[in-house]
Amino acid sequence: MSIVDLLIVGAGPVGMYASILAKMRGIKVLVWEKTATFGGQLNLYPQKDIYDIAGVKQIKALDLAKNLYQQTLDYQVEVSFNRNIVNFLEVVEDEHNYYKVIGVNLSDNQEEVILAKCLLLTTGEGIYDPITLDIANLSRKHVLYKVENPYVLENKDVVVLGGGDSAVDIANMLAPLARVTLVHRRVDFRAKEENVQKFILNHGQIYKPFNLKDVVEVEDKLYITL
Repeated sequence: MSIVDLLIVGAGPVGMYASILAKMRGIKVLVWEKTATFGGQLNLYPQKDIYDIAGVKQIKALDLAKNLYQQTLDYQVEVSFNRNIVNFLEVVEDEHNYYKVIGVNLSDNQEEVILAKCLLLTTGEGIYDPITLDIANLSRKHVLYKVENPYVLENKDVVVLGGGDSAVDIANMLAPLARVTLVHRRVDFRAKEENVQKFILNHGQIYKPFNLKDVVEVEDKLYITL
């Protein structure tokens, strides 16, 4: 059973940055991540440009994740992947208060127990999957749930569904390459207004408020009904 000053749950951007700050202050820290890799939701949109990191004008999501993880290695942060918390409770050990964290190593299903003076949960959305289209017989050939290489869409007609930052940022990323239409089910966008206006200035087309009703796949094209 290991004893640490701080156990951080989640190796996304917040968890990794917190672990680096902890090491800078001489805190014995351990990071548990449920998945097999670092980065959290940055991995969902690896080629998305991020603009709201202090002191960084623009950076790809994947590059930000890699940079943060490299910093954890530089500061010798111990990061354990495939770790899932089963339970935790407060205990007293040698007259000190601890969190007794019971977890499981998903690689071999072995139980692990950690005593931590402090527990920091940076799980965000937790284990995530993109919301898929509930349409029968629709193949994945022309439907993307993340854009790993934007140039595969060059000179194509692209419809982006959503009104949050991810959807609008991806629409802006593709606008110089493709003919992009943004479809949002609400009147107001959750995305930053500046980025919505940027998409409009890039001659992007917006349909709102519209819900996707159906998608028909014919040969090499999708026909969308709103």
